[in-house]
Amino acid sequence: MKILIIEDEPLAIERIHSLLRGIDGELEFLADVDSIEGAVDWLENNPEPDLIMMDIQLADGLSFKIFEKTTVNAPVVFTTAFNEYAIQAFKHNSVDYLLKPIKKQELKDAIEKYKSIFKKSENVPKQAALTPGIIQEVMSLMNKSYKKRFVVKRGQNLKAIPAEEILYFFSENKITWMKTKDDKKYAVDFNMDELMNLLDPAQYFRISRKYIISFQAILNTVSYSNSRLKIDLQHYKEDEPILVSRERVSAFKAWLDK
Repeated sequence: MKILIIEDEPLAIERIHSLLRGIDGELEFLADVDSIEGAVDWLENNPEPDLIMMDIQLADGLSFKIFEKTTVNAPVVFTTAFNEYAIQAFKHNSVDYLLKPIKKQELKDAIEKYKSIFKKSENVPKQAALTPGIIQEVMSLMNKSYKKRFVVKRGQNLKAIPAEEILYFFSENKITWMKTKDDKKYAVDFNMDELMNLLDPAQYFRISRKYIISFQAILNTVSYSNSRLKIDLQHYKEDEPILVSRERVSAFKAWLDK
């Protein structure tokens, strides 16, 4: 199977390559393309791939624009940090829709889904990807409810903290902490990856491995060295600056501009 990857985050590309090699050692990677224009150029000048892995948020816009600029017949596995594009994604040859960080089993299931649809019969049109099962999956994504409260422990007491009171989460010494509007700090029983599946992506963004911040916590955003961004947050008093990692800057800007 020949795969084209459309993704603008180097670490995400590396992870996709690594996961796919672990799933099927016979996969062939045709190219890694990091922009809408680059994807359009590649698709118009190369044989059609069997499958496209496509990030929705690219540096030069949403990858849906690729379908407006050229004909794309190959089935697509969309990847994104946000779930609000699910319905739109399934209008464009979609086999599956994976939320970042991509999990190996979910990617393996997507590859198996592709094979079950397109490899059993050469007569199956590639536009047939939108099966009832996939429609049900995407509706589940759109109707997903997010965690409204976090129960924390203070001594022998339990306290429920509303999600809207949380400014940011951070990882320190293998413990995950939250900082609240009243400048309190609490340990939570979830790791950072688990939190990203529980939090509303319209309100929270993971800017690095260490920090997940809420929109309401941001006081200022300024350019920093090596194409990164520095964030000033409410009730943050440490000397170490909070930085948006370089590979997440474009997605962070798109999140701010929603």
